[in-house]
Amino acid sequence: MNRFTLPFLVCLASLLPAQEPVSEVLPDGKVARVEPRPITVSVDFPGGTIAGFVLALRDQEPKVNVIVAPLAADAKLPRIELRGAGIEQALEAACAVAESKLLVRMKSFRGKGETVFTITAQEPTPMTNRPNAGTATPMPSGMGPAAAIEPPTVDVHSLQDIVESGDGCGLPIATVLSAIEAAVGADSGTTLRCHKESGLLIARGDRESLAVVQKVLKSLHSDIRERRGKKAAAEAFRSKDANRAAK
Repeated sequence: MNRFTLPFLVCLASLLPAQEPVSEVLPDGKVARVEPRPITVSVDFPGGTIAGFVLALRDQEPKVNVIVAPLAADAKLPRIELRGAGIEQALEAACAVAESKLLVRMKSFRGKGETVFTITAQEPTPMTNRPNAGTATPMPSGMGPAAAIEPPTVDVHSLQDIVESGDGCGLPIATVLSAIEAAVGADSGTTLRCHKESGLLIARGDRESLAVVQKVLKSLHSDIRERRGKKAAAEAFRSKDANRAAK
């Protein structure tokens, strides 16, 4: 298989129907439209290329529609672990940490069917400033290849089920980041970047620190889920009492 074959294979997208809203009958007899939950993926990608990462996503979710340009297909990626991340979040994060002399970018195209994404690469210009820096770690002066520092690992987490969403149960993003920073310690070298628009958290550091980040998020997620469960039970109880009183 030559170097141009794989990108074209990656371009083959699954033409599956989009998720349609469903109807749900509420206790008071009213019919409400319920939007389907967004598609999420959990992937442990060992590192490789953009093209390989897209194939790994498609192994987890057949509805991943991605067109990878030949110049972007060979961009290098570090190890990436995803837990409940959206498709767009995953692709955007991968492009952000890709190591390439070119600018690697993702774009989405939405319509009646499933969203189609493109990943392209272009020469840097004065307007785009510089190429992707990636996660390459420079070798310390005077040290041979055997002593080269291992590149950090990148983890991507979705905070959508943890942060505030209008139900009064979620936490502010600042509180979530503060909890993580307190757990990993200021001297761990771990960097955290939060994309507020998509609710995406990108953590970069050694595997031990990233394991702590995952534990903190798991604990917060469990706590928020319990809060929402108690709130839903209380609301259901009040609704039942109101229906009883109306009879």
